[in-house]
Amino acid sequence: MRWEKYGVRDLAYSNWHRTIPHPARFIDIDHVEYCPYCNQALAYVETARDVGQAIATKCCTVTRNAALRAGTQGYLVLYKCCLDDTLGGRLRAIYQPELKDKIIGFRVRRIAPQMSDERHFSPDAWADHLLLLHEYHERKCLAAKRTA
Repeated sequence: MRWEKYGVRDLAYSNWHRTIPHPARFIDIDHVEYCPYCNQALAYVETARDVGQAIATKCCTVTRNAALRAGTQGYLVLYKCCLDDTLGGRLRAIYQPELKDKIIGFRVRRIAPQMSDERHFSPDAWADHLLLLHEYHERKCLAAKRTA
């Protein structure tokens, strides 16, 4: 879907699954970029809010393994919002609610197929990076459809 349908995430299944005894484990897949023509995954993305943590502390092993098995890109993306969780930020959110979830920057680490160092992106630069993934794939994908 292009837009969030309900605005909140239902945690019923997640909470239920936590009651299953060991070894049943799961993670939610945060984000999968995919081709709208062939429905193939282009990148698996693990996301988290940037609260100043070291990017290396965020576990993303399962997302990395999924990207490797799919033969595609994998990323760990920490996003920074305009209004942080300080008292001043919460007070400003009352008067400027449109800024509450406005993303102002990203810290990104490629986790598959190879690991990379952390890079910083503006929202426009990260969008451009994702669009390049699509553009590169879609040239091959549409060419293959034309010859099929």
